[in-house]
Amino acid sequence: MDESGDIANHRNINMSIVTPIGAFYYEREHSKDKSQTAQMLFEWIMKRVHILVGDGGWWRFNSFITNTCNTMRAVWSLVERDPRTKHLFCIPYNLYCLQLLIHDLLYIEPYSTLLEKSQTIAWFFRRAKLHDAILPKHQHHHFGRSNAFVLPVTTWRGTQAKLIGSVLENKRQSDKLS
Repeated sequence: MDESGDIANHRNINMSIVTPIGAFYYEREHSKDKSQTAQMLFEWIMKRVHILVGDGGWWRFNSFITNTCNTMRAVWSLVERDPRTKHLFCIPYNLYCLQLLIHDLLYIEPYSTLLEKSQTIAWFFRRAKLHDAILPKHQHHHFGRSNAFVLPVTTWRGTQAKLIGSVLENKRQSDKLS
């Protein structure tokens, strides 16, 4: 769960759910003119969790992961005091620091070479319009779906790792044809 702004400067509250079969994006709400206080966020969370678990299923809700801002720390206090959720583990996570760590790791060997080669491949297709148009058709024909190359954005952490992942996925697909 987090509160954030989007590129249109809307203030959002986001919630994802992790289950034994995977993680799912659950809901985003524009908070508009509502102040994103700890109490407001806590009530927002509790309303949605109640919809998911019902009256007797609070035991299914076992952890609460948020960023580490002051508002979220205040939400943790409310979570720990509520009888329905006092059993929860409140898990802090600092996305920005994690993104910086991954970014830094990509600039040491052997990852820096992999990043450089991946950028060369992705930018080739970006500039070669004909090849960029042919590739998805080829992929659909052979694999039933296309797999686009992700172009990295310097100011958007994590896109370098997604770039490498997209190149490796395209390589796995082409290896199947060999």
